[in-house]
Amino acid sequence: MPDEDTAGAWRGHELIDRDGEKIGKIAEIYRDQHTGEPAWVTVKTGLIGNRLTLVPIGDSLSEGKIVRVPFDKEHVKDAPAIDPDDELSASDQRALYDHYGVDHASGQSDGQHAEPGAGGTHPPT
Repeated sequence: MPDEDTAGAWRGHELIDRDGEKIGKIAEIYRDQHTGEPAWVTVKTGLIGNRLTLVPIGDSLSEGKIVRVPFDKEHVKDAPAIDPDDELSASDQRALYDHYGVDHASGQSDGQHAEPGAGGTHPPT
């Protein structure tokens, strides 16, 4: 999991999938409500970048101004729609954890999802 300084510098960086395909630009960083550590990012997706999608960053890698996540682009785009201006409900959190195969306690992907990592509950830092 990236530290706060590293993840905080990611706003505006490109988010790419595990195969190097562009997903979109990172808009905000979310912290885990229990640990305070950076855990999720919102990424602007869509043709004109008008949709925000939450993506876990527990298993991400920083490559200069690019952040790589261990998920397929289509898997990210199929994530449950969440309003980034509202605090996540318990059911929203479960839907995101389930979608990405994230273990809430460890913040890491469980490895059981071939296509797709961290638990975030409170927008943005």
